[in-house]
Amino acid sequence: MKVLVFSTQILPTPPPYYGGAELVAFTDALWLARRGHDVILVATKHSKASAFYLMGFEPPFKVVEYGEPGTVDNKKLEEEAWESLEDKDYDIIIDHSWNKPTYKSKLPVLGVVHGLNPQPPFWRPRDKPCLLGVSKFHAVYLANYWLVNVAHLPNHIVTEPYLRYSVVDEKEDMLVFLGRVDPGKGIMYFIQLCVQVPKYRCVIIGDDSLLVNHDYVRKVYEVAMRLPNVDWLGMQPFDAKVDYIRRARAVFVYPVPPYAEVFGLWALEAFLMGTPVITSPYGAMPEYVVSGYNGFIIHPEDFNQLPKLMERLPTLKLATPSELRLYALRNFGEEVIAPELEKLMSYCKNEGW
Repeated sequence: MKVLVFSTQILPTPPPYYGGAELVAFTDALWLARRGHDVILVATKHSKASAFYLMGFEPPFKVVEYGEPGTVDNKKLEEEAWESLEDKDYDIIIDHSWNKPTYKSKLPVLGVVHGLNPQPPFWRPRDKPCLLGVSKFHAVYLANYWLVNVAHLPNHIVTEPYLRYSVVDEKEDMLVFLGRVDPGKGIMYFIQLCVQVPKYRCVIIGDDSLLVNHDYVRKVYEVAMRLPNVDWLGMQPFDAKVDYIRRARAVFVYPVPPYAEVFGLWALEAFLMGTPVITSPYGAMPEYVVSGYNGFIIHPEDFNQLPKLMERLPTLKLATPSELRLYALRNFGEEVIAPELEKLMSYCKNEGW
């Protein structure tokens, strides 16, 4: 099939630093190109350079670059990018953008939604709008939010960059917060835990400064910097980020209502680097975090038990780092997800849902 993959305006595709939707969009383009499809990726400027940095090779598909990264208010720019494409002769479009300008097309569009409370999709009234959530929880949530049918495809990332780094059996007494510095991600729970486990080095990575409330971040930063065991690293290059993840005892993101994690690429990254996760039950987390095997799901009512768990963590019989990596590859790797994506593309093109 001839496939157009439409990414976002916020970061290059794939992102050289912290970022999720753009990495998934790049992964779709790469996996489909490898499987013989004619793929065109529409992404921001510097995406080709970012792909070479992250992957170490030129993308095996055409990349159309438009707009500088960092455009959060991107509805107009995304529409202009869609209108500027000379060739619109595709079998199907996979749209990862926030505003879904490709719904103005009469072509089949597989609209992948990233986020809990997204903007409504701007599709033309037609018989076959195809929306995808990134977990079962997400698909059900979106179906009730918009009162339309929504399918799901688990979130996924291209694994080659991660596999360049070996997993390590000897972990350090380090806890990594990997995500947006936002109350919904549980950043204050992380800091609270760091107070209670002073022997742990607590590292904060990935502030996602384009999307956050800067006054809130400044206040959290002031609180965190009072603690001698907290390092606020913010945005880190890919190689630095994964090195911290692979050496840590655990990666921590703790969704707090009304926010819920729709998938959690941060956890998939942790598994690929052989590190368990600590999280809450809100959202899709129970779909792939098996408490006592690849991490722990702790309800807020039981959060006061977590410091004792952290003390015992080095001696607990969790999956080994190699087993955690294998879990990620078996459940979310190319051989599993790419065929499912192809099935959804064919179904959307021929039937819709």
